[in-house]
Order: sequence, then structure tokens, then C-alpha cells
Amino acid sequence: MIEVGSSVFWRGTVALIIGSFMIFANVYVTQPLLPMIANEFAITPLQASGSFTITTLTLGISLLFYGPISDALGRKGIMVMTMIGITLTTFCLSLVQSYESLLALRALQGFFLAGLPAIAVAYLGDEYTPEALMVAVGLYISGNTLGGIGGRLIGGFVGEWLGRSATFGVMSVISLICLLAFFVLLPKSQHFESKPLRVGHILMNMKSHLQNRRLLTSYFIGGFSFFIFINQYSYVTFVLEAAPYNLTAKYVGLLFLTYLSGTLGSAISGKLAKRWSQPNIMVLGTCIFMFGSLVTLGGLYWRSSRAY
Repeated sequence: MIEVGSSVFWRGTVALIIGSFMIFANVYVTQPLLPMIANEFAITPLQASGSFTITTLTLGISLLFYGPISDALGRKGIMVMTMIGITLTTFCLSLVQSYESLLALRALQGFFLAGLPAIAVAYLGDEYTPEALMVAVGLYISGNTLGGIGGRLIGGFVGEWLGRSATFGVMSVISLICLLAFFVLLPKSQHFESKPLRVGHILMNMKSHLQNRRLLTSYFIGGFSFFIFINQYSYVTFVLEAAPYNLTAKYVGLLFLTYLSGTLGSAISGKLAKRWSQPNIMVLGTCIFMFGSLVTLGGLYWRSSRAY
């Protein structure tokens, strides 16, 4: 088993951080481009946001299936194959000339994007000691944050500089570099034990999870929180590019640096959870979330007051 601090530990962990960066950079690269997509294809903001929503939808659905498949067929091979799929679809996105083609490719991309997030922790559980697993998972999750921020910054800066098509071209090159680094760095599985792929057993497990009321409550809380969070950021891109702000894609992309506060908040909430119950911490976080959302309306209220 892989121990904390060993060279193999750092190879595997860095590989997964790079892979995580690639995944979430591709998920979120379109977010600062939404107003540009709406203008280029002469569609509404709601239609343009579909290019982001469809990816997260197919990603979320696909997560349910990669885990059981990897239990039967192995971890690294599936992760590498899905990353190849991501790189190819990102390159194809740089060539599309219609919104329908862009939407179809983003849906397909979401299917590939689910591969690594669904399998990465299972790989760590197979190969790492319990102590090494805890450290590696924390570092791996940091790659999610960096990918989310990096993808939006790439979308904002490259989009303003070179346009929508070139942004996907640049992203495909970055994805290829990440893919090669991941393939070279990630150690081969040494402790993986294949399990039979039983579709009936998988479906029964899913059914039991959906019948568990406590789990359903958790699903809805997490799902709606993510729904509100993501859609606020998508909506605000259109607000900031319109009057009176008139910000360009580059500056809209900088907005997503605020994600770093989420990284800090995660660390603080983990420490607070040692002193207070986890539900209370989640309630506190939700209240802060609501307060922050209300603060964004302050400028609108101030302008309305001046109008009168």
C-alpha cells in the first residue's frame, strides 16, 4: 500500500490533482463565455446557459454508472479513456459552427467528464493506506477548486482575446498536456480486485438509496444548493456584461476568483464541525449563502432609490 510522503504517493496524488484540474476546467470554461455564445448564435441567455447546464446534467447522470463499471474493468484504464474523450470533444467544440452542434458535443463531453470524479477516490481507496487516503483526498479536492477557477479564467481571458472557438482550441491543448501527465504519473493499480458486473445488483442498490428518506433529504439539500450557486454565477455574467457595468469577458472571468473563499470556507467549516454538529454547520453556511445573495441586490435597490 502507498504510504504518505513516499515518491509513489506524490506521483499518484499529483496525477489526480492534474486530472481533476482538467475535468473541472472543461466543465466551467463556458461560464464566462455565455454572453458571447448568446451573441454569436443569436439566441437567448436561457438558451445559451444550456451549453453549461447540459454538461453538468450528463456528468451527474454518468457518475452513477462509472463506479460499478470500474469495479469490474479496473480504474486507470477507464480514467485515461474518458480523458481522451474529453480532449477530443473539446477540440471538436473549437470547430462547430452551429449552436445545436455545440450543445450535442457539450452533452457528450459531460459523459466523459464523469469518468475521473467517479473513480478517483475508489482508486485511492484501493492503493493508499487509510492515513495516506485522507491526505490525498484533501489534495485531490483542491484540484477541483483550481480547475473551476482555472477554467473560468481561461474562458474569460482567452475568450476576450481570441474568441469562443479559439478558447476551446486552447482548452484542448491544455487537456492533452494534462492527459499525458496523468498517464505518465499515475501508478498502475497493484491492489485492485475485480468484481462481477451485475446490473440487477446495481439497480437494487440505487433503488434502496432512493427509498432512504435521510439520503433523499441530503440529495435535495445538496442538489438545490448547487443549483442556486451555479445559476447565480451564470446569470450574473449577463448582468455584468450589460449596462451599467459593461464588463468584458476578461473581467467577468475574474469574478470567479471569489471561489477561493469557498476553499477557505471548507477548511473553516471542517474545524467548526469538531465543536458543533454538522447539520448546524450546514445551516450556518446556508444562512451565509442567503445573506450573500441578498447583498448582491444592494446595488439594484440603491439605483432604484435614486431613480425616485
